Amino acid sequence: MGIPRSLARFPTLELPRTDQQGAPKGAPSFTGPTMRYRARPNLSYCVIDDHAIFLDIDADRYFLLPDHLERAFLGHVRKAGIPDERLQELADRKILASVPVEATGPARAHAEPSRSAAELPSQTKRPAVLHVPEVWADVWTCRRMLRTQPFRNVLDAVVQYRKVHDASARPGVRPRQQDRLLLHTSVFQRARLYVPIEPRCLMDSLALTRFLARRQHSANIVFGVTHEPFAAHCWAQAGDLVLNDTLGSARSHTPIRVV
Repeated sequence: MGIPRSLARFPTLELPRTDQQGAPKGAPSFTGPTMRYRARPNLSYCVIDDHAIFLDIDADRYFLLPDHLERAFLGHVRKAGIPDERLQELADRKILASVPVEATGPARAHAEPSRSAAELPSQTKRPAVLHVPEVWADVWTCRRMLRTQPFRNVLDAVVQYRKVHDASARPGVRPRQQDRLLLHTSVFQRARLYVPIEPRCLMDSLALTRFLARRQHSANIVFGVTHEPFAAHCWAQAGDLVLNDTLGSARSHTPIRVV
C-alpha cells in the first residue's frame, strides 16, 4: 500500500519572505530574545529511512513534504545548515515556527517498549462481566468524541481527564503499582470483549486510558507509523510496558507523537 491521499505532498507556494527573526522584511526592528526555528505546536514528525513523516493534530492528517523541502527540513533538524530561503519557506508553510531559544529544550523522552501486558500471564480470574457497563460507557464515549469533535480536542480532553482523575501520578510504572496496573488492564481487556462495538486502536486506547486514570494509573497514548507501506497505529503504554498491543506490533511502528 502506498502513501494515501491524506499523506500527499504539499504543492509549491510562493509566500513573502521574512527576516531572521521571523518579522516581515522592512518591519521595525526591536530588541528581544534570540529566536530559533522548531516544528510548530501540534505538528509532530518522525524520520524513517531518511524520510520525514508528519502528523498534523490540527488538521487531523499525516503528510509528506516535497523532496526539496524534505531535504531542507532534515538538514535543519540535523543542524546541517540550510539556505535562508528554504528555512523561510518551511516557516511560511507553518512547518516551522520561531520560538525563543530558551523554549527549545529537548522533546519529552519516550521509553522504548520492552514488555507487553497482553503477553504476560493474566493477573485476575475476577469475573469481567461486572465491569462491562463501565467499559462500555468508556468505549461509547470515546467513539462519540472521535465522531463529533476535532482530533485536537479529543487529545486535549484525554490529557485533562488524566489530570483530573490522576493528578498525583506521572506516566510510567511504579514498582508497587505494576501488579495493580496489570490487574486493571486485564479487567478492561476482558470486559471489552463483551462490548458490541468494533475495536479500533485509537478509540480503545482512549477508553483504556480513561479506565486506568480512575484507578490512579497514568498511561500515555503512543502514535506510531511505518513508511513503506504507510500505516498508522496507536496503543496505550505506561513506561516501557505496552498495555493493549503486542510488543512486536508496537516495535514495528516508529513513534511520531506521545500524548
